Amino acid sequence: MTAKVCAFCGAPLPTWSRPSKRYCNNACRVRASRSRPNVRAQSHAAASPDVQPPQTRAMLALLTEAGTEGVSALDALRRIGCYRAGARVFQLRQAGHSIRTERKARMTARYFLETA
Repeated sequence: MTAKVCAFCGAPLPTWSRPSKRYCNNACRVRASRSRPNVRAQSHAAASPDVQPPQTRAMLALLTEAGTEGVSALDALRRIGCYRAGARVFQLRQAGHSIRTERKARMTARYFLETA
């Protein structure tokens, strides 16, 4: 039987540790996780700014279709299943769309796509 070694530093694993353990201590586990490339962050950075998530595209279509009536969060939930209409509007603003917000009540807003 060969002695198991830490996947990060190569030190022998404690004999009392569980069989599936890969690191000799918590510090090696943390250093190993920090040394791995962050694939998720790279994939978002590599995406072109013109590419939008499907729900954001659906929100833009809904705003365009609504015209002067505007869209409320409840409209977005009922029509496209979007629970976070404010977040989708934020993404659209970040993409360069001009969207006006009218506050109706304390927690209610209606969003309008401004046309040039």
